[in-house]
Formats: sequence, C-alpha cells, structure tokens
Amino acid sequence: MNKEQRNEYNKEYYLKNKGKIIARLNEYYLKNKVKILTNRKEYQKAYRLKNKVKTREYYLNNKSNIDKQKREYRFKKLYNLTIDQYNNMLAQQYYSCGICKKHESEFKYKLLVDHCHTTGKVRELLCNNCNVLLGHAKESINNLNNAIGYLIKHNKKDN
Repeated sequence: MNKEQRNEYNKEYYLKNKGKIIARLNEYYLKNKVKILTNRKEYQKAYRLKNKVKTREYYLNNKSNIDKQKREYRFKKLYNLTIDQYNNMLAQQYYSCGICKKHESEFKYKLLVDHCHTTGKVRELLCNNCNVLLGHAKESINNLNNAIGYLIKHNKKDN
C-alpha cells in the first residue's frame, strides 16, 4: 500500500468510525487531563524560552505589518469596522475629534472609535481626552449637564 492509498484508507476509516474515535479521545483526555495540561504548559513555557530571541527579532522586523494586522483584527472584533470604514469616518469628520474638533495632527495617538456600550453601535471618532471624559461621566447626559452647570457657576465666581 503506497502513501496515497494509506491516506485514503485512513480517511475512510475515520469517517466510518468517527463517533468511536472521538469518544475514545474524550475518555483519554478526561482520564489524563492534569497530565495533558501540565505537559502543555511545560511545552509552551520551554517553547517561549527557546524562541524568545527569534520571536522578538521577527516582531521587530515585521512590526508595522503586525501592528496593522492587530489593528484590523481589533476594529473588526470590537466594532465590526474595516480600516476603510474607519478612514471614511475620519475623512467625514475632517480628521478631527467629534467633540473638541481638534485635528488629529494635534494628538500623539490616532482618534479612537467611540461606541455605545449598551448597543455596541459605533458613534464617531474621538480623541483620547474626550473619550475618557465620556467614560468618566458614565455616558450620562445628566452628569455632563451637571458638570457644565458646575463650571458655569464657578466661572462666574472667579471673574
């Protein structure tokens, strides 16, 4: 039996006995769970130590591409946005924060995606300060109105 025939036989056998094979594997896993998890952790730890320099070197050589991929993944996962959609929002906002209207070139970091934490709906792009402002106010219009009243009240006393 050559290699291709053996592979074909293995596929057929697996498909025919899939339930038994999976049950056997699950049974083995349950009996040896601690051993398997311990070995996995030890292997991962040894692998990280062994390849630490290689991994770091790879990251440094491919940093911009890796960062771009991470950003694309994060946008898709958190906000269901593509980079193109983010860039379109940025252009529609004239590359400025949705609240303070400062241009993105005035900030150290890119504008952040603001979204409703209840519905997940994306609103606009904000600078870090404005995003934190909304977060600390717990996105409450009442809290923000009270803060405005407070500033107006104390601004009159100072003048």
